[in-house]
Amino acid sequence: MRKSFLLFAVVLLTFSCSSVVYYPVTANVPLFQEKDEVRLSLGIRGLGGDLHAACAIGQHLALMANANIVQFSSTEFETDYKNGQRYGDLAAGYFKPLGSSFVVESYAGAGAGSSYSENLNTGVLRTSDFYKAFLQVNAGFRWKYITLGVSARESFVHTAAPRYDGIVSGQAESDLFFEPALFLGIGPEKFRINAQAGLSYAHFVNISYSPFILSLGLETRFMGKK
Repeated sequence: MRKSFLLFAVVLLTFSCSSVVYYPVTANVPLFQEKDEVRLSLGIRGLGGDLHAACAIGQHLALMANANIVQFSSTEFETDYKNGQRYGDLAAGYFKPLGSSFVVESYAGAGAGSSYSENLNTGVLRTSDFYKAFLQVNAGFRWKYITLGVSARESFVHTAAPRYDGIVSGQAESDLFFEPALFLGIGPEKFRINAQAGLSYAHFVNISYSPFILSLGLETRFMGKK
């Protein structure tokens, strides 16, 4: 019990920290059922959001790309901060429809990004470059007007030594993150509202990160070839 409480306290402290290095991107969950399907999705987070694209290039093979540009403001101990991140990745995977509406799929990918935190009181800017490799599994139902399912991702993140106003200070760090999420989409597939809620759990807490993954956005789906 005591161990669980201490872990929870560490996570809250990490989340409240103004100098977050890693903001997890929302999961790309295409749930493809056939070749040549294309899915595009945009989720709003803070001042910015996540952009997802995916295409089924074969009967069971798919490619996806993800981009993330976010910005958040915070105030701690009467100090104002502007924090944000820019990130992108590519992945390839396998999808398998099971019946008329249930789909399971898995992806492996890698990407790179950079996060920043600016102290608005002093003007000091911290920047951190990072690299990421991940494995992701999605499972869900895809009906005519509803999409519902779960996603689980294991991410390896390596950060370069942080820079403060361009001067390297500190050291490089690495960590593993387990990132489960629930997703829901409502509406016709050409114009569907989607929402996602998830968590990011650091195995070693070597990197300052945001543990919550929340997004609300829109998606569209169409056939790339006819």
